[in-house]
Amino acid sequence: MSSAKIVVSSTWRSGGIRHVQYHLGAWGVTGQCISLTPRLEWDVMDKTQFAYYIDKTRGIEIQHWLAKHAIRRSVPTRFVILDDEDDMGIALPHLIQTNGDRGLTMADAERAIQMLLG
Repeated sequence: MSSAKIVVSSTWRSGGIRHVQYHLGAWGVTGQCISLTPRLEWDVMDKTQFAYYIDKTRGIEIQHWLAKHAIRRSVPTRFVILDDEDDMGIALPHLIQTNGDRGLTMADAERAIQMLLG
């Protein structure tokens, strides 16, 4: 069993952490789901008479979570992002990009484990 902690940034988070924990447990995931990233879908910047909408990427949401936990001194020293999108910004080196049609494969999981082990 791994001591890895899970932070979910997928659309599943809209159901809340208990919803995510339930489904991960039902699928046999033994890692502890400790948190959800914030939903930062849109920002509105008002510039005089115009409003600019800035789409927030998943990477920005992950960076926001990491920054918040760095202040609490509970930021992870190693982390892996499992996602079928690549909009991770500066967190991109931590991405294991999965195939959206196949989902997470054993090869993806093995790469993630190796990344976590260093």
